[in-house]
This record gives sequence, C-alpha cells and structure tokens, in this order.
Amino acid sequence: MLTLLIAAAVLAACTGLRRFLNREGRKDRTFWGGRIRLTALWNDGAAFSLPLKRTLVSALSILILPLVWVFRRRSPIGAGLTLGGGLSNLWERLKNRRVYDYVQFPKLPKLGRYVWNLADFAILLGGVLTVGAALLLVAFLGTRLGLSIRATGDNRDMVRASSINPNFTITVGLCIANALTAFSGALVGQSQRSANVNI
Repeated sequence: MLTLLIAAAVLAACTGLRRFLNREGRKDRTFWGGRIRLTALWNDGAAFSLPLKRTLVSALSILILPLVWVFRRRSPIGAGLTLGGGLSNLWERLKNRRVYDYVQFPKLPKLGRYVWNLADFAILLGGVLTVGAALLLVAFLGTRLGLSIRATGDNRDMVRASSINPNFTITVGLCIANALTAFSGALVGQSQRSANVNI
C-alpha cells in the first residue's frame, strides 16, 4: 500500500510539474548563483545521452517496472519512488514519443551538461534506497545475530535447542523494528513540520 501511495504521489507531482513548466512564454531561469537552471528540452533518447533508441528504452521500462513491483517488499519507499518516476517517463514516451526535461545543474562537473526532470530524480533516489536497503539487509542477515533472528522466526524450539536464547533474539528484532518505525515517524514529522504526541 505504501509503495502504491508513493508511486501515485510521484506520478501526480511529475505530471503537474511538467504541465506547469511546459507552457508558452516560459523563459529559462537560473537560481542559486547559476547552480540550478530551469530550461526546456524534449529528450527522445535515453538518460545520460546513452545511444539507445526510443522503442528500446520504452521496452526496457515495460520489462523493468514489473520487476520493481515484485521486489517492492525489500524497500517499499524506494520501489514507490522508482515506480512513480518510471511510470511518468514511460507514459510521456508512449504519449509524446519523448520526455520533457527541465532542470540542469550547469556548474556540476561531468553532470552539468545533462538536463533532468522530477521523474529522473525519483528513479535515481528510489534506486539508491532500494539497493542500499538490500545491501544492508543482506549484510545484517548474514551475521550471527541476523541468522539467529531469522531462525527464531522459522522455529523457536530449534533455536532454543541450539543454545540460543530466543527471548533475546525476539527482543533485538522488536528493537530494530521499533527503531525503524520511530525513524519513519520522525521523517514524516520533519517533512510536515509538525508533530502530534496524541496519535
């Protein structure tokens, strides 16, 4: 559910921002001492000027997005960002045969020549979150403590027979889950600039 909500929000934001920026009479503008430039570019190729044809990019998107959905449980937020951004770019490619890009960072070395859109940022951030969460999960679950927690979830009696205290592994698992929940709540409160202790 969280993945769908994030994907829908990203898709709506990308569509709304594109409609707002792709209007007649809008001129290029620079912000933050020329570090950010709002421009307009219709991109009929792939990201980073990769030499891929439009039909191949669309076909790859159609193949990759269902895979992101299948592995959404590893990182629901990352999957939601990736799905929302990917669907936005795919819809534009199918509808207009190209993608509208509008943000450039001229002073960034090597990346300054590329023009981005909000969907690109969502895909990039979602990919980083998904890969990062997967790497952390694999690294933790490969440790002795991680294996003990997994084994406790499978068969508590077997863990006790292996001279591992299942109460300890359950407590550690609950601590990790509650810490992640508290961190998520802190992020939501920070993004809304409010907090309610009565919830």
